[in-house]
Amino acid sequence: MARPKRNILAAAAVTSTPPDVLSEGQCLARVIKATGNNVFLVEQPSGKELTVELPSHFRSVIWIKRGSFVLVDMLAFAERDNKLDGEIVNIVREERAWRKMSFWYLTSSLQMHAVELIQSQALRIFNEAAVFAFRLRGQHQSWRNASI
Repeated sequence: MARPKRNILAAAAVTSTPPDVLSEGQCLARVIKATGNNVFLVEQPSGKELTVELPSHFRSVIWIKRGSFVLVDMLAFAERDNKLDGEIVNIVREERAWRKMSFWYLTSSLQMHAVELIQSQALRIFNEAAVFAFRLRGQHQSWRNASI
C-alpha cells in the first residue's frame, strides 16, 4: 500500500526550508555514498568522513543522491555505543535557499574541492584533445608530402 500523500508533502515541506541557525553538534556535509540500508557515508567540510543514518520519516519518501548536501546532527548518537556518528536531520533539496544562509560558508571547502576536480578533468580532456589534434595534423602533413 502506498504512503499517504500528506506524509510525502510534510517531508518535502520540512526539507525545503533551511533552519535560521545551526544548533550545537549540527553541520552540513556532502554525501559520498550509500553504505547500507538508510546508512550513508558523508564528508564534513574539514574532510572528516562520518557514517550517518537516515531517520524513519524520510525513508522511502525522499531520495538522496551522491554529491548532495545534508544537515547532520552528531549529538543524536553520542550516548549510544555503535558505529554511527550521527543522524541526518535535513536534506538540502532547494540549494538556492540554503546558499543564502549564513552557515553555508562552512561547505565552501567541499565546493572548492569539487571545482578543483572539475578543472583538473577539463584540463586532462583539453590536453588529450590537443595531442589528438597535433597527431592528426602531423598525419595530414605527412600525407600531403607523400602525394607531391
